[in-house]
Amino acid sequence: MRGNGLIKRLTAVATALAMALSAVPGFNFLHAAVPEAISTVSDLSTINGWKEFFGDNLGTENAGGIWVDKSVFDETDLSELTASLNATDAAKLTLSDENNFIVALSALASTKSITGYAYTPTDTIFVLDISGSMFNNISSDDAANNSRAATMIEAANDAIKTLLANNRHNRVGIVLYSTSGTVFLPLDRYSVENEGDDFITFNWTKTQQGGGNRPGRPGGNNQVTYSYSASISTGENLLDGNGNAVSVKTQSISGGTYIQYGMDMAGDILSSVNDVTVDGGSFQAGVDKMPIVVLMS
Repeated sequence: MRGNGLIKRLTAVATALAMALSAVPGFNFLHAAVPEAISTVSDLSTINGWKEFFGDNLGTENAGGIWVDKSVFDETDLSELTASLNATDAAKLTLSDENNFIVALSALASTKSITGYAYTPTDTIFVLDISGSMFNNISSDDAANNSRAATMIEAANDAIKTLLANNRHNRVGIVLYSTSGTVFLPLDRYSVENEGDDFITFNWTKTQQGGGNRPGRPGGNNQVTYSYSASISTGENLLDGNGNAVSVKTQSISGGTYIQYGMDMAGDILSSVNDVTVDGGSFQAGVDKMPIVVLMS
């Protein structure tokens, strides 16, 4: 009987508690509240914000600049993301569930590749020293190959190649001087048949002067000695501005050093040029070519 009384009291307490909870506003003990539908919300996309930084047309103004972005898309604004992709990638872009998001990470950089500068067109005369001092006291093959004349001609070739490559209107000419002066190459736009060919070349020879084992002859057992001589020549594969082959000519490296001859001849060439203005209808049309004299000694 005592057990039945305890059960009755517990049942009464539970009933009273249920009645109290049912009186609480918004609480229904018998019917739980059904969750409302969930809607996804994302921040505004910034995937095309790079246009505000770089502009619509990428140029070299912001070379080195980098734009990075992270944008979140839900099903309502997915079209903006697909518009930024190519057709193949856009077709693969789907949301498996309407409550999901897509996070797009993007990076854009601006760089530049320089193919050339708009150098001022020039008419350049190289005035080269071919006096004896440029090939003096030569007593070995190595000394001949590293003489002042050899170094000067190599430097002149490099400079001519650079000038003619920098601007298609550039022209060059060469004046040689020693005891007198001579126009070695008149002002023109030269080229070579092969990429590795030189515009001018350095040449040297050596001649046995005496000595050697010549029994019965005076000085027959003397030490062998050689004399060295050098010259400058136009390149064998040199072409003028009309594409015609330039005849090879050679000038010996010897004599005195009369710089004024070379400078005067260079000045005469440049002052007599009439076509100093770039022709119309072409790159840099109307621009006057700058006269330049390069003295190498």
